[in-house]
Amino acid sequence: MLYNEQRNFILLNYPIVYGNGGISDYQFLKEYFWEYKRQNPNTEMVLLGESYGGYLASLFAAEYIYSEKL
Repeated sequence: MLYNEQRNFILLNYPIVYGNGGISDYQFLKEYFWEYKRQNPNTEMVLLGESYGGYLASLFAAEYIYSEKL
């Protein structure tokens, strides 16, 4: 069902790039997500996270919720 709807669930849980208090992780993921969306423009990404991953997911939610309303 998720494949047919072109939706991707992405689970964020652990630090990916260490250092800089999460800034490195955020930048790494942001670049990865933008490249993925560039290659797959009709897909939807749903971010889920637990603990630190929830923190990272909330950063993206805060950024992209407002940009879609413009």
